[in-house]
Formats: sequence, C-alpha cells, structure tokens
Amino acid sequence: MSALTDPLEEGFKHHQTGRMREAHQAYTRVLEQKPDNASALYLFGTLCLQAGNLDRAAETLAKSAEIDGDNHSTRLNGINT
Repeated sequence: MSALTDPLEEGFKHHQTGRMREAHQAYTRVLEQKPDNASALYLFGTLCLQAGNLDRAAETLAKSAEIDGDNHSTRLNGINT
C-alpha cells in the first residue's frame, strides 16, 4: 500500500479480502493515533469477533457504539464517510 493510503481504508481492504493479520495491524495503527475513532473501533471489534475473541469484540464494539451509536454508515459500510 502507498504511504498516502489511509490506514483505515487499507485495513478495511485487507479485512474484506481475508488478510486478517494485515487488517489487525492497520486498525491498530489507527487506534494508536486516534483511540476514539468509532469506525476503527467497529472494524477492529468485528475482526476480534471473527477471530473468536468475544470479550475484546464486545468491549470494542460497545465503545464504538458509545462514541458514535447513531452513525449507521459505520456499521453498514465499515468506514465512516
């Protein structure tokens, strides 16, 4: 990926194509810089759910909803537009 690529978009593309390790790394980079990014939290929580890490998924998805529970595009599209 280009250095100019948004790490959240990069993670989402990896996630969509099943490259879960790469998606995890990209989402982690976003959350290190912006720990309250609702889209990154939602996507990371979804990734945790898919990996079977239910406690972390519940925690992360709840935080995403708490921050931006009215943003349906986050949940429907993964990326907040």
